Amino acid sequence: MLRISRKLAISAGLCLVVLPRPSKSADDVCAADKTKFCANLDAKSGTVGKCLKEHEAQLSDACRRQVAKAAAQAEVRKACKADVTSFCKSVQAGQGRIAACLKKHEGKLSSGCTAALSANRREAAAKPPLTGAAADASKAGGK
Repeated sequence: MLRISRKLAISAGLCLVVLPRPSKSADDVCAADKTKFCANLDAKSGTVGKCLKEHEAQLSDACRRQVAKAAAQAEVRKACKADVTSFCKSVQAGQGRIAACLKKHEGKLSSGCTAALSANRREAAAKPPLTGAAADASKAGGK
């Protein structure tokens, strides 16, 4: 038993070392806007996201894009929840693996999931690339 536990601990430790750290780009891109509009709110309660959405017109371009992207992803998650359970149950979330799984099963997805994915793709394709300071802030946040 000790032998198995030691192997598990070593494997877990290696996984922690090998796996990339989560990107802080969303936090970095919206940091100034969060401070300006939502400083007194608790980040864990979900109210900061609502606050940013309420101030969307006043946000920096990069933050506005991040808020829109998060909202679109939330819609896809909601619309595709049953499809993910059906087709991607054994797929580990992260690094686009769920999206790749859904794409692999594209012809079998529910109409709601297909519509949400299509809307998300159209929205992403319609947005012009960031330029100037907004692009620099986005790149710096992604590193």
